[in-house]
Amino acid sequence: CHLAPEQSDSEIRPGLYPKPPNLSEQRFDPKTVFWVTKHGLKMSGMPAWGLGHDDATIWSIVAFVTKLPGLSAEHYKDMVARAPPDEEMEFHGQGGRQEAGKQWQEARGRDVDANRAKG
Repeated sequence: CHLAPEQSDSEIRPGLYPKPPNLSEQRFDPKTVFWVTKHGLKMSGMPAWGLGHDDATIWSIVAFVTKLPGLSAEHYKDMVARAPPDEEMEFHGQGGRQEAGKQWQEARGRDVDANRAKG
């Protein structure tokens, strides 16, 4: 969604509205990145990763995002290859994107149900 260094487009990006920022070209305040990553943005394609990640993990995502501007494509690929696996972000193997999408929708459904119960 947010593009890797030296990447101009992705399979999913043309269908996203509003277009997500290219994080390899723009810098953002780390506190803002944390909040948006944890809570998501309503009425956009940005999910709330706080549903499946603790604050320490989200801060590690923030640290990665703050390093993106200025990274070469080669350095980026090396960093991603060495990163620990994340089941919520895993799009390959059994189930692929469909399974990850299903898990996200189930988590969002629980969130919606909880909000309905509140009132």
